[in-house]
Amino acid sequence: MASALHANLQRLVRAVDHAGACLAIALLAAAALIGSVDRAIGQSPGAASIAVTEHVRVELLAERNVVVAGERVTIALRQTIQPGWHTYWRNPGDSGLPTQLTWVAPVGLQAGAIEWPTPSRFPVGPLVNYGYANSVVLLATVTVPADSKSGASLDLTVDAAWLVCAEICIPEESRLSLSMQIGPRNAPSAAASAIEKARLALPQPSPWPARLALDRTRMAMQIDVAGLDMATLRDAYFFADDPGAVDHAAPQRVAVNSSAIVLDLAPGEARRGKAVTPLSGILALSLRTEAGDVTRAFALTAAPGSISATAVTALSAAGDALPIWQVVAFALLGGLILNFMPCVFPVLSMKAVAIIARARSDRRAAIQDGLAYLAGVLVCFAAIAATLLALRASGAELGWGFQFQSPIFVTLLAYVMLAVGLSLSGLFLIDAPALTNLGQARTRDAGSLGTFMTGLLAVVVATPCTAPFMGAALGVALGAEPLVMVAILFALGIGFAAPFVAVTLIPGIARLLPRPGAWMERLKQALAFPMYATAAWLVWVTSQQTSTDGFALVLGGCVIVGLAGWLYGQQQRAGSKFLAIASGASLVLALALAIGVTEAPVTRASTAQSPNMLGAETFTSERLQTLRGDGRTIFINMTAAWCITCLLNERATLASDAVRQAFERQHVVYLKGDWTQRDAAITQFLRSFQRSGVPLYVVYPGDGGTPIVLPQILTERAVLAAIDVPG
Repeated sequence: MASALHANLQRLVRAVDHAGACLAIALLAAAALIGSVDRAIGQSPGAASIAVTEHVRVELLAERNVVVAGERVTIALRQTIQPGWHTYWRNPGDSGLPTQLTWVAPVGLQAGAIEWPTPSRFPVGPLVNYGYANSVVLLATVTVPADSKSGASLDLTVDAAWLVCAEICIPEESRLSLSMQIGPRNAPSAAASAIEKARLALPQPSPWPARLALDRTRMAMQIDVAGLDMATLRDAYFFADDPGAVDHAAPQRVAVNSSAIVLDLAPGEARRGKAVTPLSGILALSLRTEAGDVTRAFALTAAPGSISATAVTALSAAGDALPIWQVVAFALLGGLILNFMPCVFPVLSMKAVAIIARARSDRRAAIQDGLAYLAGVLVCFAAIAATLLALRASGAELGWGFQFQSPIFVTLLAYVMLAVGLSLSGLFLIDAPALTNLGQARTRDAGSLGTFMTGLLAVVVATPCTAPFMGAALGVALGAEPLVMVAILFALGIGFAAPFVAVTLIPGIARLLPRPGAWMERLKQALAFPMYATAAWLVWVTSQQTSTDGFALVLGGCVIVGLAGWLYGQQQRAGSKFLAIASGASLVLALALAIGVTEAPVTRASTAQSPNMLGAETFTSERLQTLRGDGRTIFINMTAAWCITCLLNERATLASDAVRQAFERQHVVYLKGDWTQRDAAITQFLRSFQRSGVPLYVVYPGDGGTPIVLPQILTERAVLAAIDVPG
């Protein structure tokens, strides 16, 4: 048995030895096959050499299979990066290392630098890095040796090294190679289309000039983007080539106008406290298109130069955008406060009579009045939004109250206010449909329609004013997307209508009102005089917008409106058709005179031209820039003849002895901008402070500090504090 067991063991050993030999032969054959495959991948013309590391797969690609001696060919290194990891751009930001290519064969090969695509930003705690996630194609151009023989192979070998990071960073490297055939003519490879796509995605040379200025601890870069549709711009960012040029972690605030983009940059260590020198890099613009948001990148160099005053203002005043909910809340609050602004007082008086007349006598009618008034307000705001959107699409630079820059609009509104005053004085009655509801209508439906028209008129009269909180909301609205603009304007309208609607809908408030009586008729007649005062103010506004001839036409039109009202009142008493026709003809003549105002020679409004007791100079962007360079304290007043709040602030605050003496002691330069007529420079200045209307008061400290924006309702204390004078 022992001998038999020994024989079996010998047979088993021989079997194992035979199997091992067969396995070894099989493994050697597989190795040879793999080696041949490797050689085929690495050396066949135009094919990729591939390497896979722990976090990155790299490929070396050529755009041609066959190349011509002495010509250039593009080589690409494609990195496919593990999700959650990234490699780096030529300026890695606050940390990291860029990918490097070192050509080791053939000897004497001429290879160009890497052509870098636009990077992405990777915030890491307080730092910001620049690089690429998912995949990136890095291009380089090599020149085929001129002495290469046709039919020979051009074997390229490169050592690629990169740093790949997530929570940790790992340096990786690989040697890659590929082979191309030397021939009489070029032949594209299978990778040619991918390389061409990568080439088209590279930043293009900027078609626009760029300028750079230093303002103490900040830099302003202005790019004059002529031809770019600014309505499509969503964001802009500058990637500096030099790692020490810009503080990567500092936010880059963006300000725009119709023809320029201004970037607020923080200098890096290499530029802090030094003279301004050219700054190169990539400007990445995020643009809205029909197919969605796209990024366009431009390589540019900003030369030291003069920056416009609006750019300097944007540098100092640009701030983080308010969240939409806060803007809407500001609009609601601003609309509520707007009821108490001076320009709305006349219409408030009309509403007071309507409230007293209806709120206690007929509960159902009062509710209808409240809803009708709200509808009138919202319809008017919707019309304003539609007009602003249409004009913005045409490229016009507009702001809140833009319609008051038109003499014909101001003239027609003066006619309306005069007619309302004559009706309140009893010259004639306004039947439905009417401009106001003062208890004169005979039916409930007529009264609601009149209240609806009151809402329309209230908004029209209120548009010259900008209430506290309202300016910031309107500044966002005029530059926002259409739906956001409409939402903000509707919130403003709801806030504006809220007091009247609350009285009509809440019984407890209505019971606090005085009882109707004979005193209401006397009050109604007394309220005619605020209407006359408003009409007189509007006529004065036209005198600031037109020539003497145009002003004469406005006065003549007001006389004819008075005649039309008298004729209409006589017709209501006598029932004569002739008087009705004569009244209508008079209105047509008044309308013709209003149209004639627009054809009269226009003169520049004088509100900002003649120095007042503060010695005001006319605002220009150039003058502001010069004064800023001289280190002067500057007070800027953006006003208009049709802005009652502006005029009251000037008479009550800016004309006071305390302010005048403080300006003299502090050598404050007073610049006054008149927006009575359309002025693109003033519109851009308002936009730079995220405002869309007047008044706007800004103090530039003499030490170059951040500009101080004062409230719309100006006080001596606020002015004196802003110019560092004890109040």
